[in-house]
Amino acid sequence: MGCASSNVGASASGNAAAAPAKPWADLIKSTYDNARTPAEREALADGKISDTEYSYFQQLIVTCLKKIGVVATWSSDHSLDYTRPDSVSNSAVDKCNKDNGLDLIVLRDAMNRNPRQLDEDTILVDCLKRVKAVDPGYTPSMLARGVDVDKFINSSQFDNCNADPLNYGLGT
Repeated sequence: MGCASSNVGASASGNAAAAPAKPWADLIKSTYDNARTPAEREALADGKISDTEYSYFQQLIVTCLKKIGVVATWSSDHSLDYTRPDSVSNSAVDKCNKDNGLDLIVLRDAMNRNPRQLDEDTILVDCLKRVKAVDPGYTPSMLARGVDVDKFINSSQFDNCNADPLNYGLGT
C-alpha cells in the first residue's frame, strides 16, 4: 500500500516553528469527518491511532479479504501483501480496504514516518543529499517539478529515503 504524503510548506531544518503547531490535526479531522464506520471515528476521536487500533484495522482488512478469497498479510514495512485470484475483482479488494480502515492505517504510517509533518519534498531531498543520490544544489522545488527524477527514482537510495526520510543515511 505505501505511505501517504503531505505538503505543508514547512522546513526540515529542525526549527520547531517550521512544523505545524499540531502536526496531522487537519488530516486527522478530515479522516474523522470522512470515516466510514463508528469504529474509525472512535479510533480517531483522541487525535491518535494506537498500536491496538492499528492492528485492529489491519486484521479487519485481512479478514475481509479472506472472505472474498484473497490471502493477505501485512509485511514488516507496513505494506499489504496479497495474491488476488482472477475471480476476485480489484474493486472487491479496494472495497475491503476502504471499508475496513485503510485510511487510518495509511494515516498512522504517515504520522510515524514524519511525526512533525514537515514538508515532504524538503525531507526527501535532505535525505537524498545525505546519501549522495542528488547533487548538493538539488532543491525541493526541483523535486516537485520532477527535475532529473529519472536519475534516482529507481534506486534503492530513493526507496530507502522515501520510506524513512528523517532517519535513513544518518549512520546511527
